[in-house]
Order: sequence, then C-alpha cells, then structure tokens
Amino acid sequence: MDAAIAAGDRASLFRLGASADEAAWALRGEVGARFRGTIIDVATKDRVRNTFDLKWLQATDRGRYGVDFWNPRTMRSWDVTTTAQWRRHVMKYVVHPKAGRPVWRSINPLLTK
Repeated sequence: MDAAIAAGDRASLFRLGASADEAAWALRGEVGARFRGTIIDVATKDRVRNTFDLKWLQATDRGRYGVDFWNPRTMRSWDVTTTAQWRRHVMKYVVHPKAGRPVWRSINPLLTK
C-alpha cells in the first residue's frame, strides 16, 4: 500500500480493495489509521479466500460486526489488528459482545503494524 501511494498508483490501491474515495484520500495524503486498517482487512481476506484452501473458514464482510475469520464448527476465531487495538477487540468480541451477536470464547491475534 505504501509503495502504491508513493507512486500515485490508483490502480494498485483499487486492487488492494480501496474504494474510489479511499484511493483519492490516500493520494492526497489523507491516509489515516482507519483507512490503512480497511485496506489491510480487504487485502488479507482476499488473499485468504483466493490463495489458500480454507473453504471451511468464514470471513466477516467489510464493515460488519465480528472477528475477521472464524471456524463455524469450533468457533475458533482470528482477528487482524494492531497491538495497540488488541485489548479493544477482545473486549468487543469476547468480554462484552453486543446483545444478539455471536460470542467467541477466544480470539487469536493476527497482528499488523
């Protein structure tokens, strides 16, 4: 992502999952943590879905409540986040989940910078 922004490569940002608005923000230098997280989320899920034989693994759609990946049979889950945000994710999905939402007993971190 950083190389695409530095080169002004809009097409690469689209391939990474950026919307037209997100690509425009990035190319204007308005890349915030949330946008960066969105691009990492989209790229990771795309790679998992299209590269590995993990058809049993479910993924939460972009912008929806839930951990990033989970096994529906075991409810084992994985979430992509930063070290700084990890506690917040555990609180949100394990300790104090929203009423009526899935509850995971634990989450395995997939940490990014």
